[in-house]
Amino acid sequence: MDLQHYKADGTLKDGRIVHVRAIRPDDKAALLAGFQRLSGKSAYMRFMSPKNEITAQELAYYTEIDYVGHVALVATLEENEGERLIGSGRYIAYDEPGPPHRAELAFAVEDEFQGLGVATLVLRHLIKIARQAGIRELRADVLPQNTAMLGFSKKAACHYNAWLNQEPPTFPSRFQMNKALKTSVRPVSARDHGIVAATALQTRMKRLFTEGFTAIDIAQPLLSFDVEKNAGDVRRIMGENNILIAGARLNGVIAGYLLREALSGSDCASHLHSFDDSQTVNETAPFADVINALVDHEYCFISLLGTVGAVITRDDLQKPPVRMWLFGMITIIEMFLGRTIEILYPNEAWRQELSPGRLKKALQVLEERKRRNQSPRLLDCLQLSDKTQILIKDPVMREDAGFTSKREGERVIRELESLRNSLAHAQDIVTHDWNAVVTIANRLEKIMTRI
Repeated sequence: MDLQHYKADGTLKDGRIVHVRAIRPDDKAALLAGFQRLSGKSAYMRFMSPKNEITAQELAYYTEIDYVGHVALVATLEENEGERLIGSGRYIAYDEPGPPHRAELAFAVEDEFQGLGVATLVLRHLIKIARQAGIRELRADVLPQNTAMLGFSKKAACHYNAWLNQEPPTFPSRFQMNKALKTSVRPVSARDHGIVAATALQTRMKRLFTEGFTAIDIAQPLLSFDVEKNAGDVRRIMGENNILIAGARLNGVIAGYLLREALSGSDCASHLHSFDDSQTVNETAPFADVINALVDHEYCFISLLGTVGAVITRDDLQKPPVRMWLFGMITIIEMFLGRTIEILYPNEAWRQELSPGRLKKALQVLEERKRRNQSPRLLDCLQLSDKTQILIKDPVMREDAGFTSKREGERVIRELESLRNSLAHAQDIVTHDWNAVVTIANRLEKIMTRI
């Protein structure tokens, strides 16, 4: 089969004739135009992340294909202006030893033509091609809120049963198509959004936030004493130097730690506390690891060349490097929220999602910025909590953020906004904003995909 020249005709539910053919390198402009006609929500469902542009590299990847491990078909209509690309579908084989036998499916259909059978028609031809190519399994990852795609997949299973004269398949679990081919549709949880390929910027920023800010940047040297030393003398020395914790040396090596307030009696051996693996990190550990250690322990110890030589307390998180790290993370979150609102609510349609009071406040801020000869958008005048209120009403966005309920989302954002304000005004960020600090540490990977 000459797949590069593959073509067939079909009929949409409204009676129009649609052409299905292999995608070509000269389809780049048509593919870009089709993407630009997608609504923000459709683009989000297709790419499982907000996306408002396609790069030249992506267009090349989507159109310049080998028709071996990567097969793509487009659906087109004849219009007065010529051929119009209204949808596409593709499968990409998994990289595995030997001839490919598994592949992943993806589809995109313009909003205007959704529900007319475009994806079903394209998928039917992809199934035919995959079977002849020896592909035994096709799968698709779908957001749980993408009810249209999940519904399409369920209906498609019944269609294929008729086409292939097989017993009715089950859904949404993996179902048998025929002896040579089976498909599966897997609803994707929010945690699965990491499958979206990271851009070069994401890679650089992730390196900055994980390798550019490390434990040694905020650690204090750990003064140490031999365990045979008199506990009273050690307590006096620690008090004179305003030290609450010190290392305990056994045979010349720091083997544990001493707490000043607990020291009494003849020697330090009876007051030695052992290091717990969960509170010990390498000197190059990212701040997220340090914070997680301090969730369950009062102290985080730093291993230098295999031996504990420094310590970090929660008070050390007040230092400038941690504040810079946290503020940068919150900035990434807020910029992502703004971009997402812009995509999902074009032409300021988000206004209706805000209360009259919050909208009035944003308009006042807008006027004040204009008075200062600035040129902001109204969206830029919203508070972090306003942007979140708009988005967490959408179950897709709630799932994406990992919130089990709207109430939980509101609570987390209140905490982040409090932390942001404390950082901006050089206030204590540990006593009152500890939960928000931990939230950022635990969501580092997710935040890095939002750049």
